[in-house]
Parts: sequence; structure tokens; C-alpha cells
Amino acid sequence: MKDILYRNRQIIFFLLGPIFCLLILQCPAPEGLGHKGMKHLAAAAWILVWWITELFPLGAVSLLSILIYGIVDVMPPVKAYAIFANSNLMLMVGAMMILGAWKDSGLITRYAYWVLSLPWIKGRPRRLMLVFAFATGLVSTIVPNIPVAILFVSLAVAMGKGINAEPGKSNTIRGLCVMSGVGSALGGAGTPIGGAPNLVVIGVIASSLNYNVTFAEWTALGMPVCLLMLLAMVLLAYVFFPSRKDGLISNSSEYIQKKREELGSVTAFEHASMFVMGLAMLLWVFGQPISKMLNWEMGTALFA
Repeated sequence: MKDILYRNRQIIFFLLGPIFCLLILQCPAPEGLGHKGMKHLAAAAWILVWWITELFPLGAVSLLSILIYGIVDVMPPVKAYAIFANSNLMLMVGAMMILGAWKDSGLITRYAYWVLSLPWIKGRPRRLMLVFAFATGLVSTIVPNIPVAILFVSLAVAMGKGINAEPGKSNTIRGLCVMSGVGSALGGAGTPIGGAPNLVVIGVIASSLNYNVTFAEWTALGMPVCLLMLLAMVLLAYVFFPSRKDGLISNSSEYIQKKREELGSVTAFEHASMFVMGLAMLLWVFGQPISKMLNWEMGTALFA
């Protein structure tokens, strides 16, 4: 019985999309919108209904929108595909694929524990906060902000529990939790792939000013600003979250070292993830200049 109800519901949801689309197409166009605008609105309604009803996964509906735009005669499928093939969109897709490899291999967690176990820290809160802030910000320059914030705030909370810090009474742990969110947001400005808004800005510049901001150009401006903002955040954290007691965090080094040992040795998957990320960074930064140097027109367009 449940299967029959579910199937009938899915059929209704499937039909609702084109029904809403047809209803909007039959409505008179408001002044200034025109018939073409009504087609756009009808196609958007179709897609929106399928998104809301979750008839298909969100990503699948996004791809089906190419077909829907063709059916409603908004634009030819070839032109719709060209929009999805936008260089900025492909850049974000590539970055998300690399992030997936980092997460699945455990490389991003190993990186975090490796940085926090540097001998220079020696259990001193201020040094720990400094390293934690820059570790968060730097990885956020090449990884979307939300996963980075979730990872580092989880590490801060786990560290607090691991060293038996009393909830709400450890200024250092509170500072680390706050910086995991703020640091990831600040770090996102460092490179174009640090956050989706960066790519939106690059796209607006390209369409409005007919100028393509390269990966290297954005990074040359964004990275110094990012580092200065991270430093300012750390200095403010020293003021708002001053260390207490004797200035040391007992057992923090032992806890972090223990977590590193639990990860075991570096796997082949992690090595491959590092290699792919390094190769991608080299091509993002130097691909276009090298292509221009070699007069390779296809390469220049590819790395634009």
C-alpha cells in the first residue's frame, strides 16, 4: 500500500512541473516582460516545482533544466550546455572534486593535526591560537569555507574534551571555536576557489567589463589581504580570549599527538590527493602564462 501511494505521489509531482509551466504560459505577460520573459518564468517554475517536491536529486534537476529550457523554447540545448560549461563553474566543480578526495582520503584531517602538533607550539595558548588561525585560513583558500569551519570547530571541541577543559571556562578553546568560523571566512578571499562569491565577482567582471581575472591575478591581491586579516583576527582573539592560569594548556600536545598516531601512516590515496592538488595549483597559476609563452592558443583558452 505504501509503495502504491509513493508511486502515485511521484507521478503527481512529476506532472506538477509541466502543468505549472503550461499555466504560466497561458497567462498574459505583464507590461515590460514579453512572451520571451514568460517562457523563462514558466521554465523556472517547472524546475522550482521539481526542486521543492524533491522528485529527483537537486543536482539531477539542475542538469534536467537544460532539457526543460529546450522544451519550453527558451534557448537551444547547445546554448544551455554552454552556460553550464562556464569556466568559473568548471573551476568550482574541479575544486569540489579535489575536496572530496581530501575528505575521503583523510588528508585534510591529517593536515589539521600535523599543523597543531608543531613543536614550536609547546602547549602555549597564544602560539596554538596563532597556528590554528592560519591553518584554518590557509586551507580555506583552496577549500570551500563551510567544510573547513566544520572540521576545525570539531577539532577545537574535541581538543577541549581531550584535555578535560571545563565547558565555557577555557578562553583558549572558546577562541579556537570562534576563529574556526571567522578564519575560514577570511581565508576564502585568498584565491578564486576559496568561495563561490569570488567566482560570481569574476563572472560579473567578465560580463560587464569584458576582462577575465586570472587565478594568479586574484591570488596576488587576495592572498596578502587574507594573511593580514588573519593576523588581525589573531590579535583581536588575544584581547577577547586572554589565556588564564600559567599560560600553558596541559596535555594538549599529548592529545594531538595521540590523534595523529591513530591516523596511521600516510596512504597512497593521500599521496595521490596531494599530487592532484599540487598539479591543479600549478596549472591554475602558471598554465595560462606558459601557454602564452609557447603561443599555444588552445592552452591559453583552456586555462583562462
